[in-house]
Amino acid sequence: MVMTMSILTRKLWRDIYQRLGRFVAIVLIIFLGVLLFVGVRGIGPALKDSAITASNQQRLSDLQVISSAGFTKADQRQLEAAGDVAVSRVKYRQVQTKSGQVVNLYAQPTQQNCPMLVSGRLAKSDKEIVLDQRARTKFKYRLGQTVQLAKTSGFKAQQLKIVGFAHSPQYIDSTMRGAATMGDGTVAFFAYAKSAVLQLPVATMLAIRGTHIDHQALFDQRYTDQVDRLKQKLTPILNRQLAAKQKKQQQQVSQLTQALAQLPASQVAPRAQLTANLAQLKAQSFQLQVQTHDDLPGFSAYGDTADRISAIANVFPVFFFLIAALITFTTITRMVEEARGQLGILKALGYTNGAIARNYWLYALLTAVLGTTLGVVVGSEFLPRFVLNLYTMMYIFSKPVINYQWGTIALAVIFALISTLGAAIIVIWQQLRVGPAALMLPKAPRSAKRILMERWSWLWRQLSFNQKVSYRNLVRFKSRLIMTVIGIAGGLGLLLTGFGIRDSITATGTRQINDILTYQASVRTTNQADTAAVARDLRRDRDVTQVLPMSSSLVTVRANKKQVNNVNLNQVQNSTQLGRFVHMTTTRGDTLHLPQTGVIMSQKMAGLLHVKQGDTVQCKVGSQTKRIKVAGVMANYVGDVMYMRGTSAINTYLVKQPKLSSAAQQRFSKRAMKIPGVLNVSLKTEQLSSISAMTKQLNPVILIFILLSGTLSLVVLYNLTNINISERLRELSTIKVLGFFDREVTAYIIRENIVLTVVGIILGYGVGNALTAYILQQAETPQVVFPLAMTWSGYAWSTGLMLGFTAIVMWMTHRKLQHIDMLDALKANE
Repeated sequence: MVMTMSILTRKLWRDIYQRLGRFVAIVLIIFLGVLLFVGVRGIGPALKDSAITASNQQRLSDLQVISSAGFTKADQRQLEAAGDVAVSRVKYRQVQTKSGQVVNLYAQPTQQNCPMLVSGRLAKSDKEIVLDQRARTKFKYRLGQTVQLAKTSGFKAQQLKIVGFAHSPQYIDSTMRGAATMGDGTVAFFAYAKSAVLQLPVATMLAIRGTHIDHQALFDQRYTDQVDRLKQKLTPILNRQLAAKQKKQQQQVSQLTQALAQLPASQVAPRAQLTANLAQLKAQSFQLQVQTHDDLPGFSAYGDTADRISAIANVFPVFFFLIAALITFTTITRMVEEARGQLGILKALGYTNGAIARNYWLYALLTAVLGTTLGVVVGSEFLPRFVLNLYTMMYIFSKPVINYQWGTIALAVIFALISTLGAAIIVIWQQLRVGPAALMLPKAPRSAKRILMERWSWLWRQLSFNQKVSYRNLVRFKSRLIMTVIGIAGGLGLLLTGFGIRDSITATGTRQINDILTYQASVRTTNQADTAAVARDLRRDRDVTQVLPMSSSLVTVRANKKQVNNVNLNQVQNSTQLGRFVHMTTTRGDTLHLPQTGVIMSQKMAGLLHVKQGDTVQCKVGSQTKRIKVAGVMANYVGDVMYMRGTSAINTYLVKQPKLSSAAQQRFSKRAMKIPGVLNVSLKTEQLSSISAMTKQLNPVILIFILLSGTLSLVVLYNLTNINISERLRELSTIKVLGFFDREVTAYIIRENIVLTVVGIILGYGVGNALTAYILQQAETPQVVFPLAMTWSGYAWSTGLMLGFTAIVMWMTHRKLQHIDMLDALKANE
């Protein structure tokens, strides 16, 4: 028995060595399938785990509360008494540098939102400052230099030495720092300094972190629900605190007014000082802003990116792996069928079915174990780490956290075993059911049949003999035809899907900004602004051609037991002008006009609420709820939006401009920010840059899809061609003996491959479009819709790559056919 096993074991290794190309091809196909399946499905969790680990290490707050009224120790104690929260008071204000850059300046935190030092150290004195790492990369600040903070309202100019650069868990996106109420309306970078540098009597920010909140679920709905409940619990307390400060302010105004009335007119200087103090006190607008992570620059976009990758990973790698498994199953099946003669000899020598089958089971198991092990290691360790390293250029998380996705790995192992060991078990069982004599006889060749092309006699007569044989052979070997077409169609479909996802995600931003929003800037004002004066000043600007006043507010919309929050409701008085600023069309492309009554809402929102034109929705504005008819559904790709006629207070101005350079747009933004009452200016080019940055975040993953799909396509073509040659070795040797030249023998095989490649490519277009559409649907978020946008370049690259792979395989086939041992192949199997 031991000797028997030894002989069979040597035979196993001899089979591997003699057909090393086939063994490596099977291992490589399994490896690629597992690599993409495990690796890509691990990228989304790795992105989240890296962010969660860093955020928890720096103790990122769950809520940030900002108020110009300030916060006292009593306010802090009152919130902490509510239970289950840690509260830190922080001094914070927006300032400008001497060169005009807007800076979010914080007192150096120690308990929450702690800085992550990149270089240097923290500030130790009132003459030192730590800058955002973005200040070094974008604005070229260096350690040891000084930064000059300009004099602004209530802030004295200062000159501070730069002693360090840092990241902040509040600003995870390296490309954006949020909006500002001064300068050009955007924050350039943040900074940390000692408390005295900020020149504030009280803290203006509260950092709140829930002690019983699951911070490991930072990007999950569970965490969002927990924070929402905490916000609802603390908001009434914060409102009471604000009301107390407003009451105190009113009392102070009353006291100063009385004092001014009692002061004699002859007291000129005291009256002037008292008047100035009174004016300053009245000008204070005590407002309260409660922020969650969704309000932090880039935070929700980061989570959406991870979710989109996970959504894509639930479809693309699965399809990829199915193609790989199908080809592997076919290869193992053909390998066993080729060994019919050996199986018969072994049975005739007295070997049991189990002993004979053992070799093929071990062969299949060995390919599965090698391919799966390599795929799991590379897929789990290197692929997510590689993508995360690319993402460090856009995000602050420089230490990848990789946790093995054991559920995904288990599925990969099962698929790999089914496609290898499963195939070996099924086929060897079928083969060993017959006797030794039958096995030692070669299988009867398949007979040729009349094909459809022969019915067109005029066409059939134009073909040469070799062409007729090739076309008949296509139908003669049906299983090879089906597998080759499936392999090519699947490979090209995967390639086209990779390019299609890239093009479609890019089209989201360009269609939203260029096709739907036809204005160039949006100006937001405070509630106290003189709207007529703002409109007049904007129209007088030399770079403005048209201005549309409107009321913009965030509302909640309900219908069919569904709810959409933070919907941007835009109300205009002059509906005829709206079409010049917003191009509203149906999803079919028909133009929409704003009706006298009812709203036009975005397509994604209508889908979430399950409503259509003519239905009614409930719109909650503040504490009031109104029933509004849906007058139309418009194409919209980013955000939830509604348009309607209305007379609400104006707080937004859409601005049309001629084509301006980026520098000219920035100059306009600075001029607009100087208009009294203007709170913020948003440029469409900045929105496009933001959306473009969002789409670029997926480029590394898409590139991996394309590279691995191309590699799989090449291996599949090579494997299927090898199977074709090995099955028809006697046939090919026969025609060589008959005098066919090497190039004619190659053409005999390649002519069939060309036809199958063309058919596979055509079918692959349909597979690619269907797969891309399905993936885009899965990758949609509540805020973003991805249109199916397959560009000619995607088709060209996919087709070109597939034809290139076919050419490579043709060359390899030609080389192999030149070295066929005709005599050995033609030996009779008697």
